Amino acid sequence: MLGLNFNMNLSDFARRPISIEMPSGINPNSLDNFSEIKREVNKLNTVTSKISWKHVFKLSKSILESESKDIRCACYYTVSATHIDGLKGLVNGLNALLDICVIYWHSGYPDVNKTTARMGAFEWLTEHAIKKQKTLKVSPTDLVLIETGHKLTLKIEEELRSHYGNKSPSLGAIRRIFSQWIEEIQTTKLSLEEQRLKKEAIEKQNNSGINVNVSLPPRDESKKTVQPTMTHTEKDKNIKPMVTISLAFIFILTLLFGHFLYADNQKSTLLINIQKADLTTINPLISQLENKEDDLKQYVKIALIKQALHLNKDWEVTSTKVDKINELETLNHSLKNLYPDSAAVKKLEYEFNQQRADFENEYSDIHRRFLKSRTIFANAKNHNSDENIVKAYSYSNSLFPLLGRIEYAEKQNSLEELNRTQYLLNVYQHKLNTIRKNIQQ
Repeated sequence: MLGLNFNMNLSDFARRPISIEMPSGINPNSLDNFSEIKREVNKLNTVTSKISWKHVFKLSKSILESESKDIRCACYYTVSATHIDGLKGLVNGLNALLDICVIYWHSGYPDVNKTTARMGAFEWLTEHAIKKQKTLKVSPTDLVLIETGHKLTLKIEEELRSHYGNKSPSLGAIRRIFSQWIEEIQTTKLSLEEQRLKKEAIEKQNNSGINVNVSLPPRDESKKTVQPTMTHTEKDKNIKPMVTISLAFIFILTLLFGHFLYADNQKSTLLINIQKADLTTINPLISQLENKEDDLKQYVKIALIKQALHLNKDWEVTSTKVDKINELETLNHSLKNLYPDSAAVKKLEYEFNQQRADFENEYSDIHRRFLKSRTIFANAKNHNSDENIVKAYSYSNSLFPLLGRIEYAEKQNSLEELNRTQYLLNVYQHKLNTIRKNIQQ
């Protein structure tokens, strides 16, 4: 599997060439097996015929292995494998599709200039894969496989963007289900760990409790002796020290009980504050914990990690969280310092840094294309005095208003220009919010 390193067995048949002379094989349009696959797939559009996914699986894999490196067949294989072999089939199919895209993009089928056919295959894949994916049952033992599938969708989308840019088809629907599974499994694990830690804390508290036996030793009736009769004055002298000792003992017990009660109350309050924390309040809470005892850190560990996962969720598509990206970075870094051995925390920081790097790379790519487009307009104007060309050049900046504003604000290093850019971005954000509201109604 290209670009991914996992200790698991995934099929690699799709990457192997058909032959030395013709690594990509032939166009499958003329193959009987391909025609048979299309006949089966067309049954999805009828209510009277039932598709044989087993047949589609067998034929599509055979074509990919021995006759053609075809993107459509890879998509047919992925969906049919999901029906036949569940989660493992879906991941194997995505792996085969990635291999085809990376190795045989320019020589495979449909021909590289058949953009519509290729994009249509990916759209078909997403539509039909998620229908089956939504019905799959997963468990914590599937986590590595799920994470592999999630990374494969990202790799495929990255490959498609390198060829089609912003118009590239998306596997987002498949990827989001993988993300949902990952979050559910992590939340379940954290809850179980929280229960275990609470149980250990209760047992530890019970074992370290103070037990005081204030009862008198049993009387031995056989050894009765005649005690001399004491006067009232002597009795008073004996009682006073006992009363003093008893009062002192009660006072000490009260102090100890108050201390434990106060400590438990502090823990409970901290736990509630963590569970309610947002990106503004969570970092000060972590700062307070840095100098606290290890028992307290472990007591709130599960709740803190769970809240961090919640605050990091979908940050790259949530404008309010993007605005708080520095707070997110501080949160993930501080959490890693607090729990350096936690695999969940390490994974959280790694994925955040990866997503942030993707943001920066995406902008660099958009800006590069912006500069290239503007240069083409300028060159056309310089080499052609046609009125339409000149007019097109004068309008060119209006085609990329936000990019132009960002570039100008960066060059001017001016807060005023930056505010103008922010205003334009807010115009876009307002439109997106309006569309989102209409969709959700």
